[in-house]
Amino acid sequence: MRNSYRSSLAFVTTLLVVALLAPTARAQSVQIQVVVTSVDLVGDEVTVEVQARQTSVSPNTLGSGTLDLIYDPAKLGAPNVTGSSLSPAQGYTFQINGSLTDGATTYARFGFTGGGVGTDFGDGSGFDLPNTFTNMATWVFPILDESGTTDLTMRMPSLSVGFFENASNDPETGVIDTVPVDEVTDANNVPLPVELVALTAQRDGEAVVLAWQTASETNNAGFEVQRRAVAESREAAWEALAFVEGAGTTTAPRAYTYQVEGLLPGRYAFRLKQIDFDGTFHYSPEVEVEIEVPRALSLLPNYPNPFNPATTITFTVPDAGRAVLRVYNALGQEVAVLYDGVAEAGKEHAVVFEAGTLATGTYVYVLEHGGRRLSSTLLLVK
Repeated sequence: MRNSYRSSLAFVTTLLVVALLAPTARAQSVQIQVVVTSVDLVGDEVTVEVQARQTSVSPNTLGSGTLDLIYDPAKLGAPNVTGSSLSPAQGYTFQINGSLTDGATTYARFGFTGGGVGTDFGDGSGFDLPNTFTNMATWVFPILDESGTTDLTMRMPSLSVGFFENASNDPETGVIDTVPVDEVTDANNVPLPVELVALTAQRDGEAVVLAWQTASETNNAGFEVQRRAVAESREAAWEALAFVEGAGTTTAPRAYTYQVEGLLPGRYAFRLKQIDFDGTFHYSPEVEVEIEVPRALSLLPNYPNPFNPATTITFTVPDAGRAVLRVYNALGQEVAVLYDGVAEAGKEHAVVFEAGTLATGTYVYVLEHGGRRLSSTLLLVK
C-alpha cells in the first residue's frame, strides 16, 4: 500500500491511512496525519504537528514507529522541536530531530520505540492511542522565503508501527502486532491559500488609504482590516475596522483598497487578517503611518457640549508664539482666562474650563494669536 502527503504553507489536512493486520487475522488500523496548524507571516514561522489516532473498536497501546517530514531548506529553516505525547515513564524511548540529511534530502524525524512497554512494566504502561487525533510531535519551522509555495512531504521509512493486543497491557498476554508500513514516495503540490504581494498605507489628510495586492487566491473569504494606536507602549489592542470580501479562488492578480476616515493625530499600525471560507486565517505584516497635527490656527469644538461642570477646549497655532484663550458671558464680560502663554506650533493644546461657580447659559470662548481671533460658543446646563 502506498500513500502520500504533501502540503504547502496552507491549513491543509490529509490522512495517511495505514492498515495493520495482526498475525491472528484480527484487523486493526491507525490513521496518521501531518497538519500545518499555523502559518504566521508576522512571526515568520510555520507550525506543523504529527497526529495519530486508532480506528478499532477498543483502544490499543502504541508500540513503535518512525516518521520523516521532508522540507526545502531554501524555503524553511531547521525547525525547533517540541515534545511528544509519549514519555520515558510510559516505557518509551524516542528521538525528535529537527534537521537531518539523506543525500540531497533534508528532513525532520520523529521516532519512538516501546521496548519497555507491556509485560516488563505491567498493567497500565504504554500509550493507549485514542479514537481522536492526538499530537505526537510538533515542529516549528522559521520561514526563510515567503515567495511562492513550498512542499512538506510525509515519509515513513522502513520501520513499523506496532500495537499491543490488549489495551491494558495484560502481563499474561503481552502479544505485539507489528506490520511493516510502505515508504511514501508520491506527492501533490498544494498552492498557498492567498499569496499577498504587498500592503501599503498612504496618509490623505486625516484619513489613511490602505492598498494591497494578491498574486493568486485559494478559498479566500476575505480580509479583516485591523488597526491599533502606536504609543510608547506597543501593547495596544488590535481593533477590527471592516471586512473586505476576497475573490474566492483565482489565479489572476487582484488589487484591493480600503480608506480609514476620521483619524485623530497620532501614529497607527494596520494589518490584514486573511480568512479562508473554512475559518482558517493568518496575518499580514504590519504597516505604520502617522497623522500629524495641522500647522494652522484652529479652535476645535469643546467637548462635551452642553456640559456641567467642566468641558475641554482644544486649539492649535501655525507658529510658535503667545496665545490667549478667554471665556466671556452673554453680556461680553470676561469670566475666565484659560490659557496665556507661548504655544508650540504643530501641537494640539487642550485646556479644561471649570464652570462650577457660573450660572447656566451660553458662553463665548475666544482664541487670540498673531493678531488673529477665533471664537466659538459653549452651553453650560445645570
